[in-house]
Amino acid sequence: MKKTILLLVGIILVYCILTWLRLEYVMTLENVSVIYEDLLENNKSVTVESLYEQAHQFAFVSLIIAVLSALIKVLFFALVVYVGYYLFVKQSFLDIIKATVVAETVNVLSNLTAVVNLIWFNPPTSLLDMSVAPFSLASFFDINKLDQWMVTPLSAVNIFEVLYILVLSYVLSKNLKQSFGMSSKVVLCSYGLVTLLYIVGLTLFNVYATK
Repeated sequence: MKKTILLLVGIILVYCILTWLRLEYVMTLENVSVIYEDLLENNKSVTVESLYEQAHQFAFVSLIIAVLSALIKVLFFALVVYVGYYLFVKQSFLDIIKATVVAETVNVLSNLTAVVNLIWFNPPTSLLDMSVAPFSLASFFDINKLDQWMVTPLSAVNIFEVLYILVLSYVLSKNLKQSFGMSSKVVLCSYGLVTLLYIVGLTLFNVYATK
């Protein structure tokens, strides 16, 4: 359990660093002027400097949100998988949460890739650019020309999501001493179903919100 706690602390620290990097090197004065170009043109009382300061004013709050988000996400998906096992056979919640923490490193890698991409390769031209998952279907399109509701499902289909499922299934099979096929079935029936429902719900919300 000590290794799991240390890994979770490391994950949280990395999320904090990535949040800081986004604020310092993605939300720069130049990028802010591009991201909010339409707002600046339509509202002369708003300046680039004020938007920049607003984005950085609550940096500490952003770090707290990053920490809480990491903890809640790990605990929530551990609970989802734990409930999923009730469809087959009850398993130890401790072993499941250990597996979920290990699998979270895939999401850390995904966020790191996204930040590196935004800083050095593709600086954001809109807020939508910052929401696209790396190596997803959305990355093959100019998302600023797509309907906003399409971004969520296209971004959800990405290589890191597949890798997360594979890693979580593998670690579960190892911790619970069961076959990879069995753990994969549980992950798809629990985590996979909840994620799918979330994507569908968010997509439908965006459809009606943008009408």
